[in-house]
Amino acid sequence: MSACSEEEFLGCGRGGRGALLLAALQKQTRRPGTGGSGDSSGDATVTSVVAPLPTDGTPVTVQVKFVKVTPPSQCVHLYNVLFKKVMHCLQLTQIGRNYFDHKGKILIPQHKLEVWPGYVQSVGEFEGGLLLNCDASFRVLRTVTARDVLYDVFNAYRQEYKTKALQAIVGNIVLTRYNNKTYRVDDISWDLKPTSTFTYHTGEEIAYMDYYKRIYNIDIQDTEQPLLLHRDKPRRDAPIISG
Repeated sequence: MSACSEEEFLGCGRGGRGALLLAALQKQTRRPGTGGSGDSSGDATVTSVVAPLPTDGTPVTVQVKFVKVTPPSQCVHLYNVLFKKVMHCLQLTQIGRNYFDHKGKILIPQHKLEVWPGYVQSVGEFEGGLLLNCDASFRVLRTVTARDVLYDVFNAYRQEYKTKALQAIVGNIVLTRYNNKTYRVDDISWDLKPTSTFTYHTGEEIAYMDYYKRIYNIDIQDTEQPLLLHRDKPRRDAPIISG
């Protein structure tokens, strides 16, 4: 058994996949007496790695046992996770399964639309090897807000406002401009409005409008508008309107 620090053993090229640690090792940890990198016979080499806890810096000793060199065909999931992290590092916004550059958007004000350029990428097995598929992708977004849609529905169908509003909003995806995240609208909370309160993680009761002012520095002017409800679930492709 040998001992070394986390950086000495793992370097910077590493990733987790459940209970497995996948790393581009700087230090060879093959099984004793074997010449092949994929041989699984014999006793495994065990290396002790010392790493500090990220919370309080307490040193922790972790024993890492070499199992085998993972062939590329078994790393498809890891490659896809790595490319997803690259997209986040590039500050691209995920809409559906693809990523788009909100900073490079093209405005079409006469039609209340904007076009976001983006990328589609995936790694998969193809003809005995791995194939990286990269292509350009574009997403067309409406620049009207959900509030604009509700007002249009109210002016057109005052007697059936709530029914028509649900038909116009529920099932659509809204994009929140303050953090460039997308949410599917599952319902409209007619009994809640920006002045309604909820319990913050600190235990205090805070109004929604005060929360948005504190966290995003957004002043909500219409205090009578209803709130949109989103329930966490797998996303589906749907028309997008701004929120």
